[in-house]
Amino acid sequence: MYSRYFGFGMTLGAMRAPVIDAKNDGKREVARNLLETLENCAKKNRIIKARILVPENWNLDGAFHSLGYKITEKLNEYVVNLEKGVEVFQSRNLKDLLTFYSMLVAAEKRGGFSSYPLSWFKAVWKIYKPELSKVFLTRWNGKEVSGVFTVIHGKTVYALAAGSFSEGWKVRPNDIMHWKVMEWACKNGFVRYHMGLVSDPPPSKESNSWGVWRWKREWKGNLHRLLVYEKMILPKYKLVLKTKEIIQRGYQVFKR
Repeated sequence: MYSRYFGFGMTLGAMRAPVIDAKNDGKREVARNLLETLENCAKKNRIIKARILVPENWNLDGAFHSLGYKITEKLNEYVVNLEKGVEVFQSRNLKDLLTFYSMLVAAEKRGGFSSYPLSWFKAVWKIYKPELSKVFLTRWNGKEVSGVFTVIHGKTVYALAAGSFSEGWKVRPNDIMHWKVMEWACKNGFVRYHMGLVSDPPPSKESNSWGVWRWKREWKGNLHRLLVYEKMILPKYKLVLKTKEIIQRGYQVFKR
């Protein structure tokens, strides 16, 4: 995924790549070929920079270093191992997607962060088969009060974004919602629930992110380190990317 500004593709972000099914010694070469193909596509789209998140235990350092990528950051992905559960309700209705998005916007305003635009979620629904992307909503007192947007890959359910309305917090709707998603996942044969990213090292009590991390820890999940590789694909346009980032930060400050 990437955003386009001023006729440029800015930063190309790959959330988990390259995904390779290689049972021999050719894994590094396969990864290198994938990265070279990705870079060629990026150059055609005038994408300035690449940012790729790679699980450390995939051991793909050689492929990235050989193409000039450098590790600029380390994160952890927080994964909860699932057990057998029961049925949960979900939706592929556009009205429910819009309801979820209004919850996400409410969460953004409270937390001072930005997630994906509505067009991004609509695009995911258009691309993914209905059984691979769903919205889960929690209803309390006749009103939807929390929601999570999920996609499925392999045996893992990914919670890509979540939001809630504060009037429902007294019944902890997020706890109920994620638990029900896990129950549904168990019944349908999935074995992991991906609950987003955590900084490395994890947030401390003095951090602004401590509250979310403290809540995530209650699920007794595991941290798997991701390596963030970056490369300036079109270095002569670096200033354009910096300008966009400055404008974006200013807009976030203005919103808060």
